[in-house]
Amino acid sequence: MDRHACARFAEFSVNLGPTTRRRDSARGRARNWLAALTSLACLLGASEGHAQIRAFERLLMPGPVIAGHAQYEKQCDSCHVRFARQSQRQLCLSCHKEIANDLQTKTGYHSRSPDVGTKECSSCHTDHKGRNADVVGLNRATFDHKLTDFPLLGKHATVACADCHMPGKRFHDAETTCYACHQKDDRHRGNLGQACADCHAETDWKDVHFDHEKTAHYALTGAHAMAKCASCHADEHYKDTPNTCIGCHRKDDEHMGLNGPKCQDCHTTANWKDLLFDHFKRTGFALRDGQVRGLSHR
Repeated sequence: MDRHACARFAEFSVNLGPTTRRRDSARGRARNWLAALTSLACLLGASEGHAQIRAFERLLMPGPVIAGHAQYEKQCDSCHVRFARQSQRQLCLSCHKEIANDLQTKTGYHSRSPDVGTKECSSCHTDHKGRNADVVGLNRATFDHKLTDFPLLGKHATVACADCHMPGKRFHDAETTCYACHQKDDRHRGNLGQACADCHAETDWKDVHFDHEKTAHYALTGAHAMAKCASCHADEHYKDTPNTCIGCHRKDDEHMGLNGPKCQDCHTTANWKDLLFDHFKRTGFALRDGQVRGLSHR
């Protein structure tokens, strides 16, 4: 044992006080044995002393650790620093890096909760209660989800915990993106990307606030506003959709392209048959009443 550990033990032994050292209890007697063995290791300065202490520490273990910590059960110093309980928190965070990151970046429950702060991890998560013990200790009925990175808004507030937090996985591992949970609901089959919240609301998946003009740069006016999406986006394909009149209405062009591609010069979006064509302006020949009938371009 190095001299620093011996010094920590000496301080610890003094702090025990005569009352504690004389305490007639299993813990008191065990502590005295550990103190004696530690003193021996300090005097011997040999690996044999260390081995005796480790063996005795295992005898003092109050119970088996959870299955997730089982690989460290025979290495007490993986989670405990002798005579320095305040160092245990840092050992926890060195393994649970996702929690350490939350605390550092001021994100996640452990950073936001006023009940956590600088508390020792073991004050809430006590181990040595058996392989199947619940060391998380989460009260689902009172847990405040607003303290996490994913407040439960709209319909999310009525979803069962198990729908997002899968059995066998940590709560921290739950997905937080729309697409991760709603991929099966995506009728667009990924063709519109994964930013579901750009169009869908949390109140209901079918509450849509898609603005065609802002998103596609094509305002749906007149009869276009009543057209079904599939009329222009066949088989849920959105890329390279035509945005010119002739691109969609070529089959309706009775002029067979002779009047050019600018359908909007004569037609309106209100109705294909509503015409703006001014014969005089376009041809220099005014069609007076009674002159239209019987005339045709052959």
